[in-house]
Amino acid sequence: MMTNEKGCADLIFQIANAAAHRRLLNAERQRRLAKTAMLGSRDHITKMAKLEGQSQLTPFAS
Repeated sequence: MMTNEKGCADLIFQIANAAAHRRLLNAERQRRLAKTAMLGSRDHITKMAKLEGQSQLTPFAS
């Protein structure tokens, strides 16, 4: 009977561990998406600043 109880306890811990692991993976994905979005915005802002800077330097800018 002791082996069966240990097997049930192990199964319960494995299920709980799998759920926790899945939550951690989801959190990592969310962090990566946020970081990617932030980096993408930074790149866009840099490009816009370069374009605006170039248009101010040219004598024929409107």
